[in-house]
Amino acid sequence: MYISGPYNKGVNSRTTLLVIASIILILVSLPLWFITLMALIAGRAWSLATGLAGLALIAGAAVSGYWAYSIVQEGKMKDARDHNMEREVVAVAKKKNGMITAADLVGVGFGAAEAEAMLDAMGNKGLCSINLDATKYSGVKTYVFPQEVRIRCKYCSTPLDISWTHCPSCGAPVEMTNVRPQDLPGANTR
Repeated sequence: MYISGPYNKGVNSRTTLLVIASIILILVSLPLWFITLMALIAGRAWSLATGLAGLALIAGAAVSGYWAYSIVQEGKMKDARDHNMEREVVAVAKKKNGMITAADLVGVGFGAAEAEAMLDAMGNKGLCSINLDATKYSGVKTYVFPQEVRIRCKYCSTPLDISWTHCPSCGAPVEMTNVRPQDLPGANTR
């Protein structure tokens, strides 16, 4: 299970197990290094064997740590890719007056399945909705984006433009998930 968020990018149970395994391997290798050192001081021939065993444990810890690091980096790359794709979808929607289909995204370089999945994910976040009338008329699933999507910084509530990468007020990264329902056109303001 992949858990995403600003402070736990890519942390999952496999990553945790790999980090624990790495720590255990390092801790187990420490007594071997101590035994190797004592055997070298005493001039024992078997010191080479314990030294190689300790080296093997350290190598195992390094491999385990690298796998955990790779999993975390892969999760961060996926988040960045999704964020950039969301920005591209909003840019295309603005050019199409707020109405967009998966075919429109395929025209700008998305894969068909990728475009459909991205539009569905953005619909689940509340960034767009399915236009049932247009879908019924054309037979193609059509999504509607508000003409003007305004975002607020989740830290200082400063109004942000969709094209900005950081809040000019506090410097926090701009995320598509910051869209609030009350910021969308036609929303009831109380």
